[in-house]
Parts: sequence; structure tokens; C-alpha cells
Amino acid sequence: MGSKRKSLKKLLLSRTMISVFIIIVIITEFNMNRQSTEVQKLTRDVLARESVTYSSEIYNWWNTIETRVMQTADVWKNSPYMTNTEAHELLLSLTAADPDSQDIYVANGKDNSFLDGSGWVPDDTFVFTDRPWYQGAIKAGGAIYTSDPYVDASTGKTCLACSILLSEDKVLSSDITFDQMADRMKTFQSSSSDVSIYILSIRIREIYF
Repeated sequence: MGSKRKSLKKLLLSRTMISVFIIIVIITEFNMNRQSTEVQKLTRDVLARESVTYSSEIYNWWNTIETRVMQTADVWKNSPYMTNTEAHELLLSLTAADPDSQDIYVANGKDNSFLDGSGWVPDDTFVFTDRPWYQGAIKAGGAIYTSDPYVDASTGKTCLACSILLSEDKVLSSDITFDQMADRMKTFQSSSSDVSIYILSIRIREIYF
């Protein structure tokens, strides 16, 4: 009888220990899952803050580009008697001095003239009145227009244009290539080595980079 009681106690003790072990394992797994969830949430929060910071940097950078375009437009409007030669020389000097733009140019739909600050001379197949930077600036009516990404006719590179209407049918524009944007993004330091940076175009629903 005594041996049966001892066996029963051992059995109960063993089952109790197993139950306690299972509970400990479950609690441990729960805590690990909880910690993992908290780490993931913290990581997402950090990356979200980084995204906001980088977006703000790009936004502020683009604002400086818009400001320069508006300042150039003011200079142009205050010099109504410039000849085409003088205007072209001005564009060449502005493009050379601009830290971001690959070229600054003026297109006049009235006489179909096109002056490019990079020195590029388009051939007869180039119709600037069909280009998004020209049409966008015309529609904006004097406000700054930023185009969707498009392929530049002179270089074949993908770029963004920042343009503004100078007068009826005359548009000033500045091209910023994705190469320049990529160089700026290379300076961004993320807390994660797996981070990729993309540019999203909401209007045409495309992803770049």
C-alpha cells in the first residue's frame, strides 16, 4: 500500500513538473513573441520617422529649386528687351552656376524658339509644345509647375522639370535628373541595412528607384 502511494506521489509530481514546464515554455514563448512584436513595432516607428525626415529633406531641397526658378523668372520679366543672344548667354551662365539643374531653358510658343542653357540645339523633330513641362506651366498660369518624371530629349535621362510661365506662350524650365536626386539620397543613413528608397508618382502611379 505504501509503495502504491509513493508511486502515485511520484506520478503526480512528474505530471505537476511537466505542467509547470509547459506553462513556463508557453509563458517564455509568449514573452518572446511579445518582445519580437515590440521590436518590430519599434523598428517600424524608427523607419517611419526616417522616412519623414528624408521626405522633408527632399521637399526642402525641391523648394530651393523652385525658389531659384522663380528668381530667374523675375530677372527675365524685368529684362523685357533682351535679345535672343543675350538671353541665351544668361541661360548658359545660370545653368553653369546652378548646383542642381542639368539645364535651364526657355521655350517660346509664339515664334517656336527654344534657348537651352546646356548648349543643346534641338532638331526639327523636337516639339516642345507637347512636352509636359511646357503644357503644365501654361496651365499653371504663372505658378510653379513640377512635372512627373519623363525622359529628357537632350540626354535621354529620366528627370523632373520645374517650370513657370514667363508670359503668354513663353515658359522657363529647369531640369533635375534622377542622377542628381540619387546622389542626394546616397547621403541618407538608415538604421536598417535592408532599407530601399523609392519615389512614387501618385498622378501616373509609377515607382522609381
